[in-house]
Amino acid sequence: MDLQGSGSLHWWLLLAAALFFFSFGQFGILITLYGVCFLAGVLVIMGYYGQVLSRSVLDQPTRQCPGSSSGIQSVRAAMEPATRVKNFDKRMTGASVIDDALKEVLECTVRDYIKPWYRQLSDHDAFLVDIWQCFQKVVITFASRYGKDSS
Repeated sequence: MDLQGSGSLHWWLLLAAALFFFSFGQFGILITLYGVCFLAGVLVIMGYYGQVLSRSVLDQPTRQCPGSSSGIQSVRAAMEPATRVKNFDKRMTGASVIDDALKEVLECTVRDYIKPWYRQLSDHDAFLVDIWQCFQKVVITFASRYGKDSS
């Protein structure tokens, strides 16, 4: 009997089942039967609930996107420029090449991942400015600590 390698799992399962049934006898068969019936019941209930939920979602009328009929105005709003950060120092590492790349990454991140859900909550830019400042402080701290460790 090969108890090592890829084919050993079925031998271990067979051994576990044999020990279970020899230890518990007829009571073990009853426990197994109850377990199988319980799992079958759970699967039937989940399938029925999923079917009812799917039908209720599919029966709802489709929603129109807000402002979809305004044409040029909705396209213009969707293409608004990235968040403008106002009235604070934008330098982070001291190297303009690195700062420009970091700024571009943050602007794309805010535009693609934060603005879509945040604009549903508020039109104020204070949160977006706070994100920018937090990112800037992290980069400044990292750059200053790296500069101290390398010298």
